[in-house]
This record gives sequence, C-alpha cells and structure tokens, in this order.
Amino acid sequence: TDYRFVDVAPVSGINYYRLTQTDYDGTSETFAVRSVTVGNSGTPTIFPNPVRENVQLTFPAEVDHADVQVRDLNGRLVARYTLSGEQAELDLSALSSGSYLLRVQTDATLSVERLVKL
Repeated sequence: TDYRFVDVAPVSGINYYRLTQTDYDGTSETFAVRSVTVGNSGTPTIFPNPVRENVQLTFPAEVDHADVQVRDLNGRLVARYTLSGEQAELDLSALSSGSYLLRVQTDATLSVERLVKL
C-alpha cells in the first residue's frame, strides 16, 4: 500500500518524520525515523530558535542589503536591523519572552519566520 503525507508548514532545515501503521485488527508497527532537509535558496537560516539572547542569521549567499524587522504577533515593530554579508548576529536580549515574527527582506527575497524568545 502507498502512503502520502504533505507537511504544509515544514521548518527550514531538517524535519523528522516517523510512520506508525495501525492495521484493522488493532496491531501497529512503528517504522524508522526519516529526515528531510527543507530549504529555500533565498531565505536565511535562523539559529537558535527558540533563542535566549542572540540569534544567528546565515544567508545562502552574500547579500548587499537586508532589512530585518522583529514584530510582535500584533504586527508592532519591536526591533529593526540593516544587515549585509553572509552572516549576522542579532542581540535580542532586550525583548520580552514570547513569540515574534522575524521579517527578512533583501533585494531578491522576502521571508517571514516565527521566532520564540525564552
């Protein structure tokens, strides 16, 4: 039998999946974990997430200009950065604990990622 599952909201990076098959008689079998790497050629990698103080942004290629906005879940701007290069570190220690949206816009791409501040 064939199985199909579509993860409609995978995270960038490595995603892990495991299939558990339950038969009509109630018996089940759990299969090995499989990993899938999801990436977008234009979006940065954000690490760590959740974050305590500093978050690292790594772009797939050097960017001349990136506008980075940190917004709360009500859409209010709480921090803004202008970056260039392939990597940058953002100090988020002044933010309160909670969930935020990290909006990264370059000349070629726009990405929005959820960020959790511990």
